[in-house]
Amino acid sequence: MRLFVANKVFLQNEEGHILFIREASTHPDGVNEGKWDVPGGRMDISESILDAAKREVKEEVGVEIGNMNPFAVDERHPVVRGEEWKIVLIYYIAQFPKGGEVRLSEEHDDFRFVDLAEVNKLDLISGLSNVIEQYKNRFPLEE
Repeated sequence: MRLFVANKVFLQNEEGHILFIREASTHPDGVNEGKWDVPGGRMDISESILDAAKREVKEEVGVEIGNMNPFAVDERHPVVRGEEWKIVLIYYIAQFPKGGEVRLSEEHDDFRFVDLAEVNKLDLISGLSNVIEQYKNRFPLEE
């Protein structure tokens, strides 16, 4: 079993919608093809946690983000190329930069800004629904 630390970022636009990205068939680890997730990924051992989160967002969606606030910690146990992984995930909330434009990496083939009241229409990556509920409890949707 391999252990990784990863960061995921709930990027919120001016309307309060969250950016979701869909994993493409060209993703090198390819265990969630067609599933929706928020941007982020594994930390390199030489990076700080925050630098890793910012790097992953820049690589996956092409924007630079500023301040991030952590709101949840979770774990996943995928099997990748026949090997079991344990991934400890730290989730953050951050503002999508004004005037920013999403530019997807080859690992993803679509993106959407989603109102969390409508998020159940997406085919989400396993475990993300629990984190979304934590987000909704911490940052209630306006009625």
